[in-house]
Amino acid sequence: MLMLVITRHCKKCLNEKAKTRCYDESLKALAAYRKFELTQMYANFYGNEDYHNARKRFVYKINDDNKTPENIAIHRQKKGLPKKPSSGSMYHFVWQDYYQMGDDLVDSQHKDIFMLADQLVSSINREELIRNIQMIYQHVKEHFSAEEELMEKSGFRNYKDM
Repeated sequence: MLMLVITRHCKKCLNEKAKTRCYDESLKALAAYRKFELTQMYANFYGNEDYHNARKRFVYKINDDNKTPENIAIHRQKKGLPKKPSSGSMYHFVWQDYYQMGDDLVDSQHKDIFMLADQLVSSINREELIRNIQMIYQHVKEHFSAEEELMEKSGFRNYKDM
């Protein structure tokens, strides 16, 4: 009897998980996450030498001060010092030219979003975090309004359904 109850519970959980996954996939496809991750990897490997130097120092145990870097050793970070992500980390937002839409205003606004996202993850205290959240929120609101206006003017397919 207990196995039957557990089996029914597991099936219910799996069904709920499948529904959630389908919903998540409808909002943002798994391929989009893959593309983002590959873009970050490309920036790490070919954007500059930081990744390769860090890898070499790690593999050959070369470390200037023989300590774990501050951005990794959270327990050693001094209070009040900026906790900026290292160049090439996954927290670093990198604009790629192939993101361009061909509209100078839209492309400029998209680049600004990347800059603001970088500022957001680099916030060093609560006040700065709140200020950066407000800035990115305001920028996104204005940007989406401008994009919607462009979509309407250009007769974008299914604009009214969005």
